[in-house]
Amino acid sequence: MKRRLKADFQYAMMENNYLNMQQKFDDLVLNIAKVNVNIVSIHGGLDDIFPVQYVKEMDNKLGENHEMILYPTEAHVCLNMILV
Repeated sequence: MKRRLKADFQYAMMENNYLNMQQKFDDLVLNIAKVNVNIVSIHGGLDDIFPVQYVKEMDNKLGENHEMILYPTEAHVCLNMILV
């Protein structure tokens, strides 16, 4: 399934043309060999923009440098689970 693209990603991708955003997403690459910091991923199990399978793969590859917090019943934005 292709990722849905939302207007709020236009700011993050610094892209004025909405049609160019899919290519920018497809071009993103995480070079695991260069990661030298700890990463925490907070992810919704029902996310249809960034499927959880990819975060699980990253978790396996990063090992102890990665902590994955998964909320199985949440979608892409799980603000009700973020505590301040």
